Amino acid sequence: STLFVGIKYLCFDNFLVWSDYFKKKLIEVNKNYKYKKIFISGLRDKNYKKNSYKNKINILYIIDLDLKFKSTSDLLKKLNKKKNINLYVKLRPQVAETIWEQLCIKEKIRYFKFENLDKVNQLVRIDYFIGNISTAILEAPLYRAMPLKIISKNDFADDLIKDKVVKKVRNFNDIVKITRNRPSKKLIDGLLHKVWGKKKYKPYAIKKFLNKYA
Repeated sequence: STLFVGIKYLCFDNFLVWSDYFKKKLIEVNKNYKYKKIFISGLRDKNYKKNSYKNKINILYIIDLDLKFKSTSDLLKKLNKKKNINLYVKLRPQVAETIWEQLCIKEKIRYFKFENLDKVNQLVRIDYFIGNISTAILEAPLYRAMPLKIISKNDFADDLIKDKVVKKVRNFNDIVKITRNRPSKKLIDGLLHKVWGKKKYKPYAIKKFLNKYA
């Protein structure tokens, strides 16, 4: 996103990115990186749960900064009442007990607080990631899930929609319509390769790069 001010004004001589997509985004933010050494590290395979509920769709809602509590809590309550949906909420681990955790406890919404995304997806086969401004939804295809971005007045990361690497939703009805079925394997594979590429992560190649330019 162009809102990443640090990268926009500071240019390192060497930079590591996961894929061509992230290289392109880096140069979009700071054109000076055209003339720098950018190393593509490649994709590291994720270990995630393969089995899923037969008649249930698993949704992981990621709590972001700057969320409006009333509208978001109303949305979470409605999603939690849908019989075909298993709703999970990913809280921010660096924050002590918050109104979001209190909401989950009160409404009996399952949530993860200290578990990272790797651990969450090893415990539950997530079908959809939902977020407002969190770029963590980009990781959804790594776990064979579909990323959904809620449109709001905050346009942070809206460029992901323009790039067609996440699907936009505006409200509860949009989410229900999209999540009636699991996302197709073909669609997820397309997003996976578009964002994360096909190059495999090789530790020795990273080490060689670091030794050369460190």
